[in-house]
Amino acid sequence: MKLTIIAFLTLIVFVAAGTLVRNMRPETKNEKDLRIPLHINGWKGRDLGLDDATIDKIKPDAFLFRNYQNNGGQVNLYVGYYSSLKKSDSAHLPTICYPAQGWKIVENSDITVFAGGKKLDLSRLKVSKGATNEIVYFGFMNNTLNTNNLLRLRTDLVKKLIQGKKTDNALIRFSMPLKPENNEASDRYLGQFITDVYPFIDSALQEDNGDPYGKSRI
Repeated sequence: MKLTIIAFLTLIVFVAAGTLVRNMRPETKNEKDLRIPLHINGWKGRDLGLDDATIDKIKPDAFLFRNYQNNGGQVNLYVGYYSSLKKSDSAHLPTICYPAQGWKIVENSDITVFAGGKKLDLSRLKVSKGATNEIVYFGFMNNTLNTNNLLRLRTDLVKKLIQGKKTDNALIRFSMPLKPENNEASDRYLGQFITDVYPFIDSALQEDNGDPYGKSRI
């Protein structure tokens, strides 16, 4: 019964969002630079590319796809920025993307990380493909919210849409190979990366204090 109610509420929010978006004038595309440093607290970054087919599928207004290395380990960071509620429909969740690429989701749970004085509610996945295993953390951001709950994000964006506010938002994903000898060590390593790097992501998103997300550059 509980799951039926949640599914019904989710449907209402998505239908309402779609109706509001269709009845509003389309927003002008607002390209943004992803101004997150390559070198952060000992982490050294290297930008990666996405092929045109992938970009056409996920349709971000801007994205960052980068590997960071530190002390012999490596973390992959992806930030997909969408300038409006309508455009964020194209965002592909890791729970969909990984299985579509042949990965099996072995574990799916919630995790909380504190970084930059903020509490981040993230989803944690353990995925496997052949002999390869990874852990993946992901969540959503806008100028007032950090959450791993898509329904909560969409509800907040619908409220902003009704109020005539900006509906910019971002999908953020952190991933790394799982250390077979010690899963907890992998979580600690990834948690340290988020603690070190997230404040720079947040600062970039909030760059324009007068109009958060409206004129800022990620």
